[in-house]
Amino acid sequence: MALHSSFTLLVSLNLVVAVVALKVRHEREDCECLPWSYVYEEKGIKCGEANEFYPVLKYSQPDEGTLTYLRDLDKNASYGLCPSIFEINNDEFCVKMNIGDDVGDWCYVDSKCTELNGGSAVRNGTSWKKCDLEKDVALAIRPPEWLSSIANREGFDFMELHKLAYPTSNHLWQDVSGFFNSTIDDVVKNLPDDFPARQEVVRSWLGPMWGDDKKKLSLSLRKEMEKIPPGGMTFYLTADGNPPHVIVALGKVFLAIGRPGKVFCVANCEVPVDEEMVYDDEVFDE
Repeated sequence: MALHSSFTLLVSLNLVVAVVALKVRHEREDCECLPWSYVYEEKGIKCGEANEFYPVLKYSQPDEGTLTYLRDLDKNASYGLCPSIFEINNDEFCVKMNIGDDVGDWCYVDSKCTELNGGSAVRNGTSWKKCDLEKDVALAIRPPEWLSSIANREGFDFMELHKLAYPTSNHLWQDVSGFFNSTIDDVVKNLPDDFPARQEVVRSWLGPMWGDDKKKLSLSLRKEMEKIPPGGMTFYLTADGNPPHVIVALGKVFLAIGRPGKVFCVANCEVPVDEEMVYDDEVFDE
């Protein structure tokens, strides 16, 4: 009798464990990011209903009038985020909410998801959530070369894509380049032979904007640079934010130029990359 009771208890415990595990798995599946194009085409969500225009508005989910106005502007812009990235994006990765200060990463999920982390319901069975970079697939920890490859493959505008991957510094590159031991000589030396400009042209063009590697940073600015996310950060060369841009990622310095954009390592290029961290993800398999 005692043996039968113990067996019954063991079976019951195993069933409880299995039910809990199944519930956790389903909750996790409900909270996996949805492909962007699927959300727009199949769910009927308009690009901009959640956070696509957060970089302009600094808040989420605009009202219908604001949404219509911004969608019209974005549609007619030379490099609108909706037509050049979001609406043609068949992948499920998280992107930065903001272009500038880092306020987190986000994506669309099924409305059954209960782990929105500050996100909210949208409509048509769809919500948006703030992503957890330790659990979710995100652009934030992918290197610039990889982003460039994906941009070329999918037809994205790389010069906009990298700003959705990395936070953008409030400091111009020339004010911080010394921290990264990067000089215009490094740029000229590391550019590939097929770069579409001669070395002397590159030097005269970028030199005044690159900064002095011997320039000393204030203590507060140095501490700020020490806190750059390991995944990467974008720096503008000019106050208007127009290309080219500089990206510091995984210890390397990259130059991003042109439209739709190319990226070249120009300093500290010998720094090894942890390929498991930045590449090992089935979502991004070719």
